Amino acid sequence: MTWLPGSRAAETPVLWTISRMTSTALATVPCTLAGLSLILHWGGGLYWLVPTALLGIAGAVYNAWVLLVEIVR
Repeated sequence: MTWLPGSRAAETPVLWTISRMTSTALATVPCTLAGLSLILHWGGGLYWLVPTALLGIAGAVYNAWVLLVEIVR
């Protein structure tokens, strides 16, 4: 099977792809809020970076766990 960037294998369930993309992109929401609140002077912008870091680490651990389980198979 040939691997192409942006494509997924035919036997890969869509739910797996969506869950991995969601776990990775989940940290962008608080990061965007942090940037907007700093630019617009809403206050509390740096506090949004804490959930950004935590969600980023959680997403990385989840993706690493999925890859580890898939490699073992």
